[in-house]
Amino acid sequence: MMRTETELKFEVTPGDLRKLRMARSLQRKSPNEENLVSVYFDTPKHTLARDITLRVRHKGDKRLQTIKSGGLANALSRGEWEQEIKGDFPNLRKARDTALAPLLTKKLKRGLRPLFETRIHRTSVPVRSNGSHIEVALDEGQVRAGRQSAPIAELELELKRGK
Repeated sequence: MMRTETELKFEVTPGDLRKLRMARSLQRKSPNEENLVSVYFDTPKHTLARDITLRVRHKGDKRLQTIKSGGLANALSRGEWEQEIKGDFPNLRKARDTALAPLLTKKLKRGLRPLFETRIHRTSVPVRSNGSHIEVALDEGQVRAGRQSAPIAELELELKRGK
């Protein structure tokens, strides 16, 4: 089932994340803490990169396959399909009614590879403002591709309900 995801992401410093965690408006709520490991897939020629994101997220014992459409051109609001799968590799049969479906050729299926992985500690807090429900997520961790890695520090605001 597709839903529309509306979010803003901001790259921040680890020091900024510490300050945000101490913000009074976020202290009033009890935060949800979780560790997320996500593996992102594409072909060696980056066939999906412009328009589609395909990942498998480890959330406890569950594996969630997420397909997002819209790419960078429409990064504020985009289509999202998320389904539980078995295993660590995408289940492309479950991608039939998604934005990925038109690209599902035999060549693409054979070429899919894990390109990079993120390991994130997420602190999320629900915030209500003017009738809207927003999830504030503070993400800290790293992205790895082969032997290379880089730190991640992000603030994400996702509209859950409202305007």
